Amino acid sequence: MGSGQSAFVVVKLDQLTVVPGGLITGKVYLDVQADTIDCSSIDLTISGVESTCVQYSSGSGKNRRTNYARQQIEFLNATVTLAQMPRGQLTKGNYEFPFSFVVPQGVTSSMSLGGASNCSIRYEATGVVHNPQKTWLGGVEDKYLSATTPFAVFSGLTSIPYSPLYVDPKFVPMNCCFCFDQGSILLGMSCDSSVWVPGEVHRINYMVQNNSKAKIKAIKFELVESIQFHANSHSHRSNVEHMERRLEATAERNETKIELALLEKHENPITNTPDQLLGLKKHLDSGNVSLDVTLPAHARVSYQGSIIFVTHSIVMTVITTFGTSNIETVCPITVVNRLVPVVSEEPTIYPTSYNIMAEEISKEQVNVGLPAYWNPQQAPPVQLQFQYEAHAANQYSQVAPTTTGSTPEV
Repeated sequence: MGSGQSAFVVVKLDQLTVVPGGLITGKVYLDVQADTIDCSSIDLTISGVESTCVQYSSGSGKNRRTNYARQQIEFLNATVTLAQMPRGQLTKGNYEFPFSFVVPQGVTSSMSLGGASNCSIRYEATGVVHNPQKTWLGGVEDKYLSATTPFAVFSGLTSIPYSPLYVDPKFVPMNCCFCFDQGSILLGMSCDSSVWVPGEVHRINYMVQNNSKAKIKAIKFELVESIQFHANSHSHRSNVEHMERRLEATAERNETKIELALLEKHENPITNTPDQLLGLKKHLDSGNVSLDVTLPAHARVSYQGSIIFVTHSIVMTVITTFGTSNIETVCPITVVNRLVPVVSEEPTIYPTSYNIMAEEISKEQVNVGLPAYWNPQQAPPVQLQFQYEAHAANQYSQVAPTTTGSTPEV
């Protein structure tokens, strides 16, 4: 809500969470309490912004200070005039300015990461009352009154492309105390798909062939979400561990499958040849040694932006005894949301990840009720139509936002 001594403005949206290509409708409410106010137009701006803040230290000793670097990249922006005031004034009364817009295809999901160093991908609708009598130095017009309301975008795919993903086999020489040759260990891993969906179950197939004198204590699996972002010349990385499983070699066979995965001192060890690697693939495809993992519904989607980057990977670590190094192999995956096709005359059942986002954005809304005396003059509805060209890093350069029909005058 924006307010002054003589007027206040509020932006309300009928839909707070939307998918790309979805329609959002709403109104800008303006209450003019003075006899007249200077006003040239009522505008609506739709924006999408990557925002980052990186905490860093400078100096030393007593002069050591905590600093914050901040940066914003606007990847979506369009403004439309909801009403014009040819006489440059607006008289006392209540006004409503309806609008609608379709969220462009291809924009990414809303996200945020809290903390001293933080980042977000945020969408907002801002209503602005312009005052031609107020200018900054240089003649730039001041925004007399403005109000902003956030909304969330839930992007994804209606059809998920499932194709197996194989990690390059890893042959690791084992050295005792970093100098004596102890043989080698082979790590193999595959996933049922390179694309994972929050809230759904996915399968990891794996194999460890120990052709060394080193003793293996356990196999550990981690599902890691890495959020890296920049603010000017400073950067920050935060890792979120969505899953950790540790299979102990001392566990009973019916509790874990580590004994099946560990092919101790195999008589015919797999080597790095096409025929041998085909045998490794058959072993992985058999699914005899596998791990089923549910990706949490609150997991963020993978994203490559201008200053924010979200990546996901599965890390498999073979933990050995003292004197030999642990070894690991990494499987990068892509996380996307599943969009539910809308069927006419049937209620849409959204995934849990959608409902989590809807609940979070609803907490940010400022609930402002209209006064009892509200008796508005309503302008004709205006539809904002985006016309954008996509380019690298999910950015959108504006071609020309247009409106349907002529801009109303008040």
